[in-house]
Amino acid sequence: MAFLLEASLDPEAGAPALPVDPGGSPRPGRPTPARAMSLHISKLRGITDRVRHRLKRQGITYTHQLIEAAHDRTGCRRLAALTGVDEAVLERLVCRADLARINGVGAIFADMLELLEVDGACALARQEPVTLHAALCRLNTVEQLARRAPTPEEVQSWILQAGALAQRAAVTTAGAAANGSSPARSAG
Repeated sequence: MAFLLEASLDPEAGAPALPVDPGGSPRPGRPTPARAMSLHISKLRGITDRVRHRLKRQGITYTHQLIEAAHDRTGCRRLAALTGVDEAVLERLVCRADLARINGVGAIFADMLELLEVDGACALARQEPVTLHAALCRLNTVEQLARRAPTPEEVQSWILQAGALAQRAAVTTAGAAANGSSPARSAG
């Protein structure tokens, strides 16, 4: 499993970016546009009520919070120990949360990407658009998972968005290293 490097930090401030309402005041716990898409964890395919409640007890109700808490092996182990949720279950949910950050990748297309072993934004950013589109079309023809396969433009958009997320993760990681901290320590 490839873990994420993004800590969702504002690289200049070194602190988590808080969303701002139209009046200019921060709203803690709500996703920001800079953080990409963030969904309620109940929207992740495969999450049970038991796991959702255990994550909620740790203050994790949105996908960006899950990614921040379990973006690497150490964080995943720590969260597994705190919640009593199996580490493999958390890893799978983090991958799904990572794909959920891409606008236009809904549950069905995310399932299709996972079947093609494209299990996160970094893996998606490395894909060649024409090749991935062809593979998604073949998969949908055989398995009939969706009413339609994604268009070439949708696949291109996903890859560009994933590349931007990966680039932001690299900047965040470099900023944390320059400050003498790891992204995992900075996110907590």
